[in-house]
Amino acid sequence: MPSTSGSDSGTYAAAIFTRSHGVLVNDSFVTRARRVRNRERSQKKINLSTPKSGTATNMDDAWAIAKDIGRYPLIIRPAFTLGGTGGGIAYNPEEFEQIVKAGIFASATDQVLVEQSLLGWKEYELEVMRDLNDNCMIGAPALPQPPRVAA
Repeated sequence: MPSTSGSDSGTYAAAIFTRSHGVLVNDSFVTRARRVRNRERSQKKINLSTPKSGTATNMDDAWAIAKDIGRYPLIIRPAFTLGGTGGGIAYNPEEFEQIVKAGIFASATDQVLVEQSLLGWKEYELEVMRDLNDNCMIGAPALPQPPRVAA
């Protein structure tokens, strides 16, 4: 049984395992991964709003996305790079142009994601399970505790 992290790697592992061994891997994971990939459909279905964003492969597209978002700072994330290479936070148009060009150059697909920044927001993570009838179960987060000093 393949053990992987992430929907893409799970899909690939299932396909390789099926071809190599002639055994169909449990299809529920593959089906779920395909469903989750359609991000917009999933978010609309559960009424989840996200920061404004768009993908660009050139400066004209990037400027159009920046104009649509309407304010700085903007987050630039190049596609298919490791460790955020080529990305950054642009606080003004000059930085935006510089970071987008670097991101397009660094990306294996010449593509960047331009996102509305959420700097200043507080992050609070909860574990939530939800069924098709909209029943929810919310688990409290494990918050980091300060180290205790021995008395």
